[in-house]
Amino acid sequence: MSESLTDASFKRVEKIPLSCIDMIEWLKPRDDIGNLVELARSLKFKGDVDVPLKVRPVGRGRYELIWGYRRLTAAKLAGLERISCIVEEVDDEEALRQCAVENLFRLKKNPIEEGEFFHLWSRRTGKKYDQIAYELGLKAKYIYNRVELLKLSPAVIEKYRKLPTDRKPGILSLLYLLRVKDPNIQLKLFNELVERDMTVKELRKRLEQVLQDNAAVHDYVNTLRSSFYDLTVPLTIEDLKASYHWLISESFTKLFTHFDTPSLFVKDGKTIDQYPPSWFIGRCVILDVRCSTGEDVITADRVKQILEGRYLPNGTMVFLCTGWARYRGLDGYLRHPVIDESLAEWLVKKKVKILGVDMPDIERGGSKAIHRTLLSNDVLILENVGDMSQIVGKNVFMYALPINIKAGTAVPARVIARTRKRRAVRQRKDEDSLYKDVQTLIA
Repeated sequence: MSESLTDASFKRVEKIPLSCIDMIEWLKPRDDIGNLVELARSLKFKGDVDVPLKVRPVGRGRYELIWGYRRLTAAKLAGLERISCIVEEVDDEEALRQCAVENLFRLKKNPIEEGEFFHLWSRRTGKKYDQIAYELGLKAKYIYNRVELLKLSPAVIEKYRKLPTDRKPGILSLLYLLRVKDPNIQLKLFNELVERDMTVKELRKRLEQVLQDNAAVHDYVNTLRSSFYDLTVPLTIEDLKASYHWLISESFTKLFTHFDTPSLFVKDGKTIDQYPPSWFIGRCVILDVRCSTGEDVITADRVKQILEGRYLPNGTMVFLCTGWARYRGLDGYLRHPVIDESLAEWLVKKKVKILGVDMPDIERGGSKAIHRTLLSNDVLILENVGDMSQIVGKNVFMYALPINIKAGTAVPARVIARTRKRRAVRQRKDEDSLYKDVQTLIA
């Protein structure tokens, strides 16, 4: 039984047994909570916290922590039995908002943790980063930059977590590291950044050197050996937790590679399990329709001009490389180009079986008329395809394989493009020598 100190209709302060306070299962606590010894000593001496924790009741005398994780941990270390808490009944979204506001005022913040938090908020509520920024009174760029850090190599993120707070590099240095796509080289540069305590200027100079000196070797190795290109933007654990929403709702924002099926927009339309495996494997043409602004409209005439009368067999897949993949996770990604009705009708006429785009959607607004035109004629829509710049303009063999979910409506997919191996066009170096150069670089 909790001991009530102050009574109010919806918010009150109580001294609650520590054994009755649980963590919110889906809300990850901070990694770095600093030295707890002094705080624990202070709490033991006072017998309580100066600033109450924030919890919400979940029934049967139990509560979930919204904020105050460091104080809760220190109270347990001090051996306290009860602790003062503000008790308020709030839903998941309000819990996220209050947790964000509480942590925004910390002096030493972890930008990767912030990125994970904003990503969780977006996935759990379906809200866009711009909306979240508006609610918190932040610039959208603040959120987009931190979410972008989640693209760092998992090894880099893991090492970053383990560093003491005073040795963690700043957000600008981490954003510069994203210019390096090779995870091994990225990790090597991160280690250099930390060990040498490099300034942003020093890191930028080092990056330019690495990228310039080794671009030729890596391009040649990729040309010689690579014939498969992974065009998948993967799901995260939080996407899976929110799967109920994106499986049934066309309005839920999905930033991973996925299929839209007729059942989302067409009455009695097909679901993903009603299409044979052969539908997702076959020839594909990747068209260069790169756009300069989010106001661009991709028309049938534009596509025809690019194809220049080339024959497009029935059952072909058509992927549009708009170049918008470069904005993924950044401010403006959701203000993307669109296709028009003329292109949708032309794709139907050509009996295209899959339209793939490197944008979050093919249209904006609530009518979804273009979706209906395509999906009612069995042209499946594949959205959030990865960066196609390396194979744009080519005919490739595509494996666009969805998860076979029974009655699946919006379904994640793994997308792999296969190209023919190409011969090197410059003086050949033997293959062992080339890989020795690469190994020296990443050693």
